[in-house]
Amino acid sequence: MSKPEKRSCKFREVWKADYSWLAKSQLESFSRCTVCNKDFSISHGGLSDVKQHEKSNLHKINSKSVTSSQILSKFLIKPNTVESQKIALAELVEVYHNVKHNLSYNSLDCSLKLMPKLYPDSAIAKKLACARTKAESITINVLGPKAESIVVSDLHDCINYKVYFSVATDTSNKGNRKMYPICVQYFSFTDGRQTKLLDFFEEPSETAEAICKSITSTLSKHKLSITSVSAFSADNTNANFGKHKSAYTLLHNENNKLIKSGCLAHIVNNAFKHGLQKLDFDVETVVLKIYGHFSSSASRRENLKSFFDFAQVDWEELVKHVPTRWLSLGPAIDKILKFYPALISYFISIGDECPKVLQKLLSINADTD
Repeated sequence: MSKPEKRSCKFREVWKADYSWLAKSQLESFSRCTVCNKDFSISHGGLSDVKQHEKSNLHKINSKSVTSSQILSKFLIKPNTVESQKIALAELVEVYHNVKHNLSYNSLDCSLKLMPKLYPDSAIAKKLACARTKAESITINVLGPKAESIVVSDLHDCINYKVYFSVATDTSNKGNRKMYPICVQYFSFTDGRQTKLLDFFEEPSETAEAICKSITSTLSKHKLSITSVSAFSADNTNANFGKHKSAYTLLHNENNKLIKSGCLAHIVNNAFKHGLQKLDFDVETVVLKIYGHFSSSASRRENLKSFFDFAQVDWEELVKHVPTRWLSLGPAIDKILKFYPALISYFISIGDECPKVLQKLLSINADTD
């Protein structure tokens, strides 16, 4: 009597729950290993054949390779995918935010490293990578040209509608380099009056000819003409607004309708300084004396706090005035006037220790108890 024929084992779907690498083969009585990328027979042992394959050296080696590839893929971005576009957009927005708020590239690098920890469930946050070099490249090659193109497009719209724009520049020292920003002011039909930075140029000589040439060449680079400029604004220096030979006179030769617009802030400051000459005391000296009296002594600062409480004034630090930075004088005077009751009470209380110039100003008698 012949022995009954042994039935071959077949693949069962329930096995996939315990073996993630296991898949059904197109061949009968076979299973497929997605790690090894091959079919193996399960006809004799069924599940035991699956376990035996898992323990094989080939499967172990391939499993390690797959694991390494999966780890690496978490940090790699596939190009031309929806994910890659979202990551690029996120990096672009972060760089724009840093530039807009005048933050350093180092701070951007630090904040992006925190993203994966703050948002561990975000696939985008895990792949954000934008250190200083990349951020600088995005700023120079993407954000800068885009912002520039918007301004140039607006200016061309102005020209098409016979609307003029003004140009302003000023010297900006960057170390041992002289940089000149070129700003334009124009009317946008969608956003109203606009003041925008058009370009930067470096000019170490600071001569009228060099400034004029740099301005006209910058305009020409953007296919703009000096004849479309209504006014020129700059500091009131001889190089800019000298009567016989200056940047303004040279530009005026090319556009005889050009209006001269000096720096109004400097004009107001000069008028203010001339007015101060009629006073019996030097305002700058008083401001510097008051600040200097407290800046070098912690005990004086603490004593002043008690007079703030007595005068029912909230404590704030005094503002330092720097003579070479004339715009700092106004805020310094405002602070002194704001805290005047507390300050005058303090200086009266210290008697002869009060600086002579302040005694005269505050009408403090040296013999006051």
